[in-house]
Amino acid sequence: MKSPENVIIKAHGSIDDTDEIIFTSKQYYQAQEKYPDFYSLLKALFQTHTVLFLGYSLNDPDINLVLQSIRNTSSSAAPHYIVIKEGISKHIVKHWEDTYNVRCLEYGPSYDNFQENIEELKNLVLGLREERNIP
Repeated sequence: MKSPENVIIKAHGSIDDTDEIIFTSKQYYQAQEKYPDFYSLLKALFQTHTVLFLGYSLNDPDINLVLQSIRNTSSSAAPHYIVIKEGISKHIVKHWEDTYNVRCLEYGPSYDNFQENIEELKNLVLGLREERNIP
């Protein structure tokens, strides 16, 4: 948590070890029971850092519970972000913002625009960090 490096968390496993991937509700429950420190760390990260979700649909009950539980104690001025293909219902976007404090960053209109739009986002973030003197 104290590292200045960006972190990628594969909370439910990796394609490199398919035997350990979590898919079912029972597996979610077992993981929470077996790794309570991980879930405490995850909650702490969500409370102290901005999270960018890539390749995620906000349909994961495990992560949603963490987001929902910290929603009431975190500032809506410090949201998390999800990158999605444009065209998601405005109702769903509002629900994610209100329930999970997650704002949508859309790319598109096609998947071909993803890399270009991510580069634009990166440049905006770097500009904001420079403007605010953030390393």
